[in-house]
Amino acid sequence: MGTVVVWDVGEAVPFVRLREQGNTQPVVELRFHPQQTHLLASIHSPGTLILWNVDQEAKLWKRDYRLPLTVMHFDPFSPSEMMLAAQAKSNLYRLSGLSARDQSEEQFRVTSPSSGDDRIREMVPSPIHGIIFVLFEREVVIWSLQEKRVLSSIVIDIPQAPLVRLVVCNEHPDLLFCLHEDGTLTSWWSREQGAEYILQCTWDLVKAKKRLGLYVFGMAANPKNETSLVVLSQDGKLAHWQYYRPTEDSVDEEASFHLTWLLQNVASPVSSLSVSPFSVVGEALVAVGTEDGVIQVFDILTSSLVAEYLVLQDQDAVRARAREGGMGTAARGIEWLAFDRLILFGVINLGESSWQSFLPILDMQTGNVTHFRKRGEAESTFIRAIRLNKTHEYLCVLLHKKPFELWDMKSRTIIRRVATSSYCTQLEWLPNPNPEDKSWREQFVFMCINGSLHHYEIADRQVQTAGSFSHPDLGFGIITSMSTKGDLLVVADSIGTLHAWNYKERKSKGFVTGRGFVRKVLFEPGDSSRVLALFESHDYGIWDLSTGERISDSKLLRKERTFSAVDLTWAASNHPMIATEDGSVRIMDWRLYETNSPFHRRALKDTHGRDEGRPGAFMDLLGDLMQHGTMLETPRGMFQQRQDPTWVAWMSRMQGKEDSVQRGYLKKRSPSKMKGWQSRYFKVTSRYVLYTKSHKDESEGKRPSTIPLSAILEVKVVDKTKGLFNIVTRGREFELMADTMPEAIRWMEVLEAGRQAVQADVQSMNR
Repeated sequence: MGTVVVWDVGEAVPFVRLREQGNTQPVVELRFHPQQTHLLASIHSPGTLILWNVDQEAKLWKRDYRLPLTVMHFDPFSPSEMMLAAQAKSNLYRLSGLSARDQSEEQFRVTSPSSGDDRIREMVPSPIHGIIFVLFEREVVIWSLQEKRVLSSIVIDIPQAPLVRLVVCNEHPDLLFCLHEDGTLTSWWSREQGAEYILQCTWDLVKAKKRLGLYVFGMAANPKNETSLVVLSQDGKLAHWQYYRPTEDSVDEEASFHLTWLLQNVASPVSSLSVSPFSVVGEALVAVGTEDGVIQVFDILTSSLVAEYLVLQDQDAVRARAREGGMGTAARGIEWLAFDRLILFGVINLGESSWQSFLPILDMQTGNVTHFRKRGEAESTFIRAIRLNKTHEYLCVLLHKKPFELWDMKSRTIIRRVATSSYCTQLEWLPNPNPEDKSWREQFVFMCINGSLHHYEIADRQVQTAGSFSHPDLGFGIITSMSTKGDLLVVADSIGTLHAWNYKERKSKGFVTGRGFVRKVLFEPGDSSRVLALFESHDYGIWDLSTGERISDSKLLRKERTFSAVDLTWAASNHPMIATEDGSVRIMDWRLYETNSPFHRRALKDTHGRDEGRPGAFMDLLGDLMQHGTMLETPRGMFQQRQDPTWVAWMSRMQGKEDSVQRGYLKKRSPSKMKGWQSRYFKVTSRYVLYTKSHKDESEGKRPSTIPLSAILEVKVVDKTKGLFNIVTRGREFELMADTMPEAIRWMEVLEAGRQAVQADVQSMNR
């Protein structure tokens, strides 16, 4: 609490930590100085303002205010001045001077003229000198700093929800965007400076919630294209909305919002993880189970959501889980039966030593769920774990204080209930030491509560003891987890001891972790003898069984990063995957320290003559990344970025072009019947169709009209003899004419290729 961390976003590493000694108050707001980027201002709850020198990692000065501060901005026209707002009593402070010796302060009050509301929600500087926008619950006040009075205001009618966020466009001072409490987006437009703002268009995100699962509570504008908005939903989804406004020569065209892409997230809270063992070219899949019975399948290579299934949300489960305050049954113990099939389990506690267990099989191709080992009635026991053998032929179902069940997965029939003198606590299948050996019989070992180890094999659907399997003392506690690899068997117990036993050489080695109850232990893929362990305390670590050394331990990193784990697995060699209590899934390095992805600069063509060395170059490249590809948040060098093949083909077509694949003059029919056909200069870029009155307009800096490729529904021929073709979008059909039909065909081919590439890219992000 109270620490400001400054990140190198390009390399995804924190390089400065700023903290005032003894200050543990949370940080409310942060602002970099617009010109002197080594200066950083921070507001700490309730009303402390601190200016930092980031390069020197030093505090320059501090000011305390009686009222809680919520918002601050540097004056864009006078960077040595700051504007601060207190949430209560509508106090605004104008602080002049960056030096503690030469500071002066001016204080004034701004209230809502229509309601008298004095609780400021947000304050945004205007691109017009001496004007600020002050946001109240139901009114946006436009305030003059020189005259200290209200110039005008936007009053929100009662049917509309209260305001949450405000975005002011610097390039278009006549345009405002508002986010409302119910998730509604509105745009407001003023015909001229100082004139009244009128409502231009509305997008009801409550309707979008039904279609997309969205409930939006945060909003930001792209600094390079302020009509491009990103909104954040309550469940962590990011949606990109493009605002379109009518052009000067449009008559019947209306302003509108369009969804261009949706970035899915991990549904939380996460309950289980399982990486697919099946190798598919170009894919690395992981299944993520949640506490509400949802299964999400992600492609690790692209960090994209492939599919989402409601598996454990049938009516009985929902009713029972509702009594516990949830929506469905937690998905646990996920195993991959095939590249497109999963099996998992879920349990509902019905009370009074009564449970109901579910063991569904999910077909990812169709979404069908088949309940395996179906039990309609309540049971006196419940499923503790499931263990699938390496060939996916047999499944062991471990029950609480009952004999475990062995099932044939092909016939889906039970082979045997294996009972011993005491019940089984952990079970593991032994790997086939020689995959070419066709005479190999599937074998498994299990530990009982009394510490005995049993070794069984399956022959012709018969379960029998596999001979002597004597073992050394494997600890004093109850065995809580096991894992096998080659001739090695590692067991972990309730007091935190790990025992590595080579059952071929009859050699064992044990050591104490000092972390208590071990919930899970897993061998690392590959040839190493390292294991990943999860403890009841939600700590985790990596140990090398060959040397008995601790490689890394999350508990030792708590001062730097606190990630409490709920489940874990190996994503790849050297890279554990951790599901944490904050609802995230992190792929870390072997030190359990780094989980950030560096931004690898890419050689994309520059459409604005930008310079890689200037400060804004990174934002340009980041914008390109958001538009053209996806990047996985994993340790450096683990996976490579992947893009949709159609998009890659489109980008390869653009290679060697300055900023477009097609440009030239076309005739466009005006929506106004009086104007008829007009000559316009068109240009097709990687994302847009741009057109202006003349090719000179671009060099003169005039803003072109735009048609997003993602908004094009169809490109169709109208008259082959005259070179007529139309671009069909959601809200309008553009009528165009080329000089010749071959020229029209070239334009249509380029437009269709761009449309398919962009829409394929959007679909790949939304899957």
